[in-house]
Amino acid sequence: MLRQRGFLLIEWMLAGLITAIILSGAVATFVALKRSYLFFNQFAYVQDNARFAVAMLTRSLREAGYAGGCHTAVAQLTQTYQPSSSLVGLVSLLPVTGYAAQHTFPPALEKHRWQPHGSEALVLRHVANPSFVLLSAVGERLQTVPAYTLKPSAILLLSRRDCATMALLRLPSSQQLPLSVGDYQRGDRLFPLTVHAFFLKPASFDPSLPTLAVQLLHAEGGMELADLVPGVDDLQFTYGLDITPLMANGQVNRYVKADTITHEHASAANAWVGWDRVVSVQVDLVLRSLYPVRDSAEPVILLGKIYTDLYLRQLVSFTVYLRNGVWAERRV
Repeated sequence: MLRQRGFLLIEWMLAGLITAIILSGAVATFVALKRSYLFFNQFAYVQDNARFAVAMLTRSLREAGYAGGCHTAVAQLTQTYQPSSSLVGLVSLLPVTGYAAQHTFPPALEKHRWQPHGSEALVLRHVANPSFVLLSAVGERLQTVPAYTLKPSAILLLSRRDCATMALLRLPSSQQLPLSVGDYQRGDRLFPLTVHAFFLKPASFDPSLPTLAVQLLHAEGGMELADLVPGVDDLQFTYGLDITPLMANGQVNRYVKADTITHEHASAANAWVGWDRVVSVQVDLVLRSLYPVRDSAEPVILLGKIYTDLYLRQLVSFTVYLRNGVWAERRV
């Protein structure tokens, strides 16, 4: 008869130890793989956000100042629309204006801006296509080709065919242009004004998350606030100026911040420093991950600010030349 015997206690202990070692290694591998996955997932998230932010800002900067082939800096302005309180700081014939962190933003931006202060704002303007050809504007309703499709609240740039005279106006509900008879005539063109204002605000889905946003003034006259890129900790702009006396040549002579530019138009009295002399814009963005994924909270300094948390951050800097904001001749 065969003797039956079980495992010895030491054998059970060795088997348990080996199993524990194998399981602990598997768990450690799983945790490491998960952390690696989260890190590279957030790294890709930051990279995608950076590409999208660069694309959006670059496109808007390249469109800034487009006025249907004419130049607002050399035309004679017959009438300038005085914007309502909600549009102050947004509606203008300047291609670009900026606001430093310590400045008060235009009302439409100030009430939404990210707190605490520290980031800046950029307002870009251009006219939209298609344009409308004026048929009649004297003593009757506005007639255009193609047929009138603009809303009464639309902000319009009216330009003569020779680009010598322009007017910025808001179309009243009567759809009659408030202009003198001799200024404009059949064949002149109307362009709806479009405004893009970029700044930081709390995210719509998470008020604790700073987000790159844009305040839009549509060609139809309506306003819209949209979140673009969540997780933008800082937004700064530096402006390249052409301070050549009398006649600008389109070359950057000096880079300054928004608080240095205190006049809309350059002149000898302000050393030729004005918003109409901006020929390029440098954009600096600090983007962060959605979740904390760094191993340690070692201090990171970006754009003069110190970050001591576990979020992954990336600094993105690029410069865009304003193709439509540079003219060979300017009024001085």
